[in-house]
Amino acid sequence: MRTLKGMACGLLLLAVCSGILLVSDWRRRMQPAAEIPAVSIFQFSSRNVLDESVRGCFDGLADRGYRDGQTLRARIYNAESDLPTANAIARAILEDGCRLVVTFSTPALQVVAGANQAGKLIHLFGTVTDPYLAGVGLSRAHPGQRPPHLAGIGTFQPVREVWRLAHRTNPRLKSAGVVWCTAETCSEACTALAREAAADLEVTLLEMPVSASTEISDAVRALLNRGVEAIWIGGDNIVEMAAPNVIELALQAGVPVFANAPDHAAHGALLALGADYYQVGRTVGNLAADVMEGRSPAAIPVENVVPPLLWINTNILARLRDPDRWRPPPEILAQAARIFGPAGEPAAPDRARGRRSAAAGDTPATPAPRAQAVPYRVGLVYFGPDPFVDNGIAGLKDGLRREGLQEGAEVEFLVRHAQSDISQIPQVIQQMDGAGLDLLVPMTTPCLTAAISGARRTPIVFTLVYDPIAAGAGTDFTNHLPRLTGIGSFPPLPETMALIRRLAPQAATVGTLYNPAEINSSRAVAAGKILLQAQGLALEAVAVAASAELHTATLALVQRGVDAIWITGDNTAISGFSAIAKAARDQRLPLICNDLDMLAEGALAAVGFNPYDSGFAAAAPAAQVLRGAAPAAIPIRNVAIRQVALQPEPARRLGLRLDDALLAGADILAGPPVKPWKISLLQQVDTPAVEESRTGILAGLAAAGLREGRDYSLAIRNAQGDLSLLPGLVDAGLAAGADMFITITTPALQTVLKLQDKIGPRPVIFALSLDPLLIGDSGSHTNHRANVTGVFDRSPFEDMLQILRAVMPSARRIGTLYAPAEINSVVFRDELARVAAGAGLELTATPVSAAGEAADAAAALAQQKIDAICQINDNLNNAAFPALAAAARRARLPVFAFSSGLADMGAALTLANDHAAGGQEAAALAARVMRGQSPASLPYRPVQRKRLTINLDAAAAAGLTIPTAIIRRADRVIGAAGRPTVEAR
Repeated sequence: MRTLKGMACGLLLLAVCSGILLVSDWRRRMQPAAEIPAVSIFQFSSRNVLDESVRGCFDGLADRGYRDGQTLRARIYNAESDLPTANAIARAILEDGCRLVVTFSTPALQVVAGANQAGKLIHLFGTVTDPYLAGVGLSRAHPGQRPPHLAGIGTFQPVREVWRLAHRTNPRLKSAGVVWCTAETCSEACTALAREAAADLEVTLLEMPVSASTEISDAVRALLNRGVEAIWIGGDNIVEMAAPNVIELALQAGVPVFANAPDHAAHGALLALGADYYQVGRTVGNLAADVMEGRSPAAIPVENVVPPLLWINTNILARLRDPDRWRPPPEILAQAARIFGPAGEPAAPDRARGRRSAAAGDTPATPAPRAQAVPYRVGLVYFGPDPFVDNGIAGLKDGLRREGLQEGAEVEFLVRHAQSDISQIPQVIQQMDGAGLDLLVPMTTPCLTAAISGARRTPIVFTLVYDPIAAGAGTDFTNHLPRLTGIGSFPPLPETMALIRRLAPQAATVGTLYNPAEINSSRAVAAGKILLQAQGLALEAVAVAASAELHTATLALVQRGVDAIWITGDNTAISGFSAIAKAARDQRLPLICNDLDMLAEGALAAVGFNPYDSGFAAAAPAAQVLRGAAPAAIPIRNVAIRQVALQPEPARRLGLRLDDALLAGADILAGPPVKPWKISLLQQVDTPAVEESRTGILAGLAAAGLREGRDYSLAIRNAQGDLSLLPGLVDAGLAAGADMFITITTPALQTVLKLQDKIGPRPVIFALSLDPLLIGDSGSHTNHRANVTGVFDRSPFEDMLQILRAVMPSARRIGTLYAPAEINSVVFRDELARVAAGAGLELTATPVSAAGEAADAAAALAQQKIDAICQINDNLNNAAFPALAAAARRARLPVFAFSSGLADMGAALTLANDHAAGGQEAAALAARVMRGQSPASLPYRPVQRKRLTINLDAAAAAGLTIPTAIIRRADRVIGAAGRPTVEAR
């Protein structure tokens, strides 16, 4: 009985407590889900400073109980440094249903403040150098006079302090230079303070103002030519984006860089003192929580918040002209939160967290998944200095960046080579294997062979390897050693031998040099001998053991009566290629190789693959392994995109005839241009696609061996979206003496075609344009205007609708926005309608005449009875895409699009022409013309490469499940938190 009474009392007490909890929680439980607070977060670009600020903001909100997806709805926007896009985002934010917006960076503050002058939203800001100079209504003299809806914190970079550190490090410093953008108030404010700091220290400050990112490299070179002893990088958004290039140019001249962004030390700045922007973001996140809990923004003082953070890189001292003058003293090293170099590994206190034990033995090496508390450490090992490997490394780093692994922030590289000595490779591999790395990347076959036998602790992802199976990686591409995977790239030998026969039709014997110790060379030479026999040619092979033997060995081939010399990707031969080239030139023998970079060293022709592509492809398995995948589960792949390169001038000297068909079949024509060219690059607007195309053009000219300032000068003319300005920009180019026009976008090409009488015979190369035959031009792709050629952009409509059908088999109706003023938009609308009808789908198209109409048009389209939005490519709607994405999100409609960058802005799936590759292809045509080939002989051609990108977060938000088979086809998959997680091919 006593037990029953006790139980009764306990049950009564439990009931009372439960009732109290139910009553106290009644209001929260009855609160509709729609009342969960919402916030828009807007950053101007993808820079580590801004990424860290946003991360800190979310953590600051979480500290106060506001967790995204649970007790908070957050909408994230990123303009990727494009001002028209930023303005469109600002307008979209005003319509996205959030009452609070948080901006990071001065440009983001300015565009949102301009759009929000009526105070429709509460606006908080952070990561702004000087908000009082931003022109948003704040007054330093009268703090109370400000928009009542606007508050935030400034973070004025410690300019004086970093100058003092530089002077304490080198008290004999007499001159320093700075590149700064005149259009940025934050940059102007920092530069003004730097003038005062330099004057106080009796240092001469030389300035090079710029107005666009394309001017930065030339500005840095100008400062270096004026003899500055150091370069300073301040708080400038434009220059910050180009900081790695600025630093590399300075280091090439032996000049150090000091900066006001800590992460620049990871790219090679000696001293980098700035704010801890993660803590800045946390402060802003706490202010946002205050506002959501009722604090008036007018009651928040605008304060300067600068949590100091110093990073130092002593690795770069060896690259300086006067390293002893720039050695940081112990008291400065003691202040550093992080040091790169001999003074200590990066000094983060959590350096060892998540790291494998160095005594892991010979078990399959797979790093455990971990939070990105410290950067992954990746070791790169290669045979010796070589442009081929440099391009592969550039591709790997770009691919990892696409995977969300930024150098300096998420990943660090330890780079070693064997000084072109095979005997040193095993020792280098063993040193790297004992360095506690997360991943080892051997580049070239000898390094892979040594890694297979000598690396037991570290997982391996290889690249730039001809035949990984012959090197011992496994029995086939699927059944390989469990601790490695990677990318094989066997050279295109059949095409090489066919080219030798065409270049030297009278030849009977071909000679080659190779090192038998290199498995890749032995395999290639054996295969080449069989292929040459099929062409009626004999092969004479001479073995060498070191590059010092190459000149003598080449003369031995001459004595054997060879008619041509072929060199495959033998590391020993490539390391001493200049000796082979000299002997071949002296003996008037054509020299053909499988390494495209060797044209600059004297080869007549090359049939090879782009090492950049192979390096880029290796980034996908590398990222998977770093994030915890087992190498054993990732098949080896072969990536070797064939390219043929010719040098017309050496061929003429040798009396070899390069017919039109041979020239037309070459991907690259190398050698000097017929004259220095003045190029006018004409574009209608700035969008992500235009930026990619322009970047591809500049990269393509460089890849073709053309150097700005030596072979050509380039003026970029941008109509900023105003079509009426384009004819005037053509006139400006003609007045400046342009003798070639390169156009980006259809309206730019249309304008040039209409002004043919003015332009005359000057070559015109087009990119990112509709097929000229669809916009009124006459002729055909092979028989066209004599002065015009280029690469046109037709969206892959059939492939996209096939994917859409697979993803949404019950779909019946799709929608799109189009711009009636853009001929390409109208043509694409009609093309999509035609292809959709063939796939059993009906298209609803809504016109948009101006960016300001985009939000309303998108909302109207989303209200139609459509199953999905399939957005065509045009300049207006790409720039205004955030408004479309917001409307689709509210209506839970998936968005399919034809521009890769739109996946990061909310499209569930994009299938797009690779605009950067299209720009490179157009640049290759321009290079041919610059070397003497007529545009009339170059057919109009479509962009060759396409990219499939999937945003699983956006798909899930629309209630859409992407089939696994399609995910596996994707070039890029964006996963949780919008970060790239997989590159499937």
